[in-house]
Amino acid sequence: MKQYLTAFLTLHGFTAVNSNLPVFRLFLNREFSHVNAIYLLELDKGNGCSQEHYYKIKESAEEFLRKQPGMEMDIHALTLIMTDDVEYARSLCTEERNTWIMDKPSRTLIIDEGKVSDFYGMKKLFETFLAKPEEANEQIEAVMQMCREIKPEKPFIPWVTIGIVIANVIVFLISVMVGDTIHQWGGQDLRIITDYQWYRIFTFAFLHMDIYHLSNNMLMLYIAGDLVEKKFGHFRYLILYIAAIIVSGLISLLVKYLLQDPSLCIGASGAVYAVVGAVIVLIVTEWRTYGRGSVFRIFLMILCIALGIQEGFLTPGVDNVAHLSGICYGIIFAVVTLLMLRRGKGQKK
Repeated sequence: MKQYLTAFLTLHGFTAVNSNLPVFRLFLNREFSHVNAIYLLELDKGNGCSQEHYYKIKESAEEFLRKQPGMEMDIHALTLIMTDDVEYARSLCTEERNTWIMDKPSRTLIIDEGKVSDFYGMKKLFETFLAKPEEANEQIEAVMQMCREIKPEKPFIPWVTIGIVIANVIVFLISVMVGDTIHQWGGQDLRIITDYQWYRIFTFAFLHMDIYHLSNNMLMLYIAGDLVEKKFGHFRYLILYIAAIIVSGLISLLVKYLLQDPSLCIGASGAVYAVVGAVIVLIVTEWRTYGRGSVFRIFLMILCIALGIQEGFLTPGVDNVAHLSGICYGIIFAVVTLLMLRRGKGQKK
């Protein structure tokens, strides 16, 4: 029954504290202004415990309680003797007011005359327990079984984001070794139209002017990418990125053609800004899910966007049209994808 009572008190907010005394267990429940303590003593007649020994156990229990952390608050204590011999238990605690007896054979709570009639509603709780002592243990077992069945969530690894960052770094290292030749070969300009070099609409997004240009784009991608990839999944996220390269590249190319601008543009900014647009939609629509940490994430992204647009005005070859078209595309993609995901969940229900 001691095991069942431990489970029952745990379910009702008490914390069990084990001691070196085999017949004693302490239960604590911290209230706003005080601590409720229950001394549980399992004393059967066969234990051979005299009244003197009983009081020594109580002294050790009280000393043990005072050593527990946070015991500077007022302590209200109740002693509960669990026994198979009521008269024997009575002979041990004749002079104590805050002591009740729990008769194990009859499953009865005994509160003798002169003892406290209740202790913060514990009388009713103990009577409820004694009616079905096994029930609390069954509830604990059910909860433990549920916990065992819940598989811990595996840490999410943004493989697509990592792969894109690695690809960009590798291409940048190659460009450092071969020089400007690779920029002339893969950059985005009017030769896409005049010489039908359509591959440039994709390759330009993996080329960067210098380490600052590369690091700014990759930092922003890593900050925003893992969140979008986790929400949309690896495949949808890859589609978002590749489509953003093509969409931002085509819009930028159209503007160049209309203005007859022969400049060569390179950089992943259009696709990266699409990811930023998507993460902004996620945080705005699901801000409760992402919490306060998303504020710092947005701050970093806004800083990177500002630096990127500034670079677009000051540095030849960096295209603000690709920046703006990318972020607009990312917002549209995220809104449509979220609606599709929510509609899918609604149909499953």
